[in-house]
Amino acid sequence: MRQRHDESIRAFVSRFSQEVLEIKGVEDHVAMTTLQLVITNPKLLFSVNKKEPTSYEDLLARCEKFAATNEALQFHQLYHQTEAGPSDKSKQTAQYKDLEREREGKKARRNVEENHFRRDDPIRETHKHFNHYTPLTRPITEILTLIQGDRKL
Repeated sequence: MRQRHDESIRAFVSRFSQEVLEIKGVEDHVAMTTLQLVITNPKLLFSVNKKEPTSYEDLLARCEKFAATNEALQFHQLYHQTEAGPSDKSKQTAQYKDLEREREGKKARRNVEENHFRRDDPIRETHKHFNHYTPLTRPITEILTLIQGDRKL
């Protein structure tokens, strides 16, 4: 079972719990582990893994709480953006679409991919003088002994 691209976290958790109820003899720890594996929202996944849930009901409650908080935050941001003053309607529409996309988890996944540091990052290119060091001519233990003996370092 996977979360659909157009499905909110709340709807997915509800659908997941209905599917679990239809299967007879499913133990709580199996359902809990399965739900943890299919969570796609990185923030929810971080929250769940930060403190391990004690039971399946605890996990469902935390998912519902996260969904409610996430939706409230998005609508709060949308309210304050439209209240800020007159602006271009297409810009507001684009911001609303971005909020909706984030609600479904698409933007969150894209942000995770974009925020990873890459080796060809231009920031790393500016520090080329740190990429070339002089090779050591003495063993590392001798260098560490000299450093320990020198009070100035």
